[in-house]
Amino acid sequence: MITVNNLSFGSYPPPPPPTEKRQQNLINKGIPAQLPPSKIIIVDDDPSIGRCLALFLREEGYEVVCFADPRVALEHLKTSHQDLLVTDIQMPEMSGLELIARAIKPSLPVITMSGAWDEETSYVLSKLGVRWYLAKPFDLAYFATVVNQALSNPNLHGPPR
Repeated sequence: MITVNNLSFGSYPPPPPPTEKRQQNLINKGIPAQLPPSKIIIVDDDPSIGRCLALFLREEGYEVVCFADPRVALEHLKTSHQDLLVTDIQMPEMSGLELIARAIKPSLPVITMSGAWDEETSYVLSKLGVRWYLAKPFDLAYFATVVNQALSNPNLHGPPR
């Protein structure tokens, strides 16, 4: 983990303890407040994007970890249970495609983000079973909808059958 001006990059602190607002967000979504929140891992080499998405999802009631280095994220995925992977495609250390190919589990939904799409990337993602693609920049309300869909539709995960 790297710290610059009291900001940590690489991984972020665990979510704050449940607050009344977070509990109400869960209840409003029809999620019983006593259930543990879904665990989401975000991987983006731009720490400001990772931090923004992590803060937003924590407000929505999710437990979020965020990594700027996909190699560190891959190690985390190997040792911990996650309910959703949200990853950038274009990263210098390891592409999002490689991360997905090395980390994917049949039941792990994946949302990809990119500022530049091409047909080849879309084809490879479809072969890997990725069903959710977001073009940067995207609206946070739309992002929340896609996250909810990815977590709510287990039949849409994994390679096509």
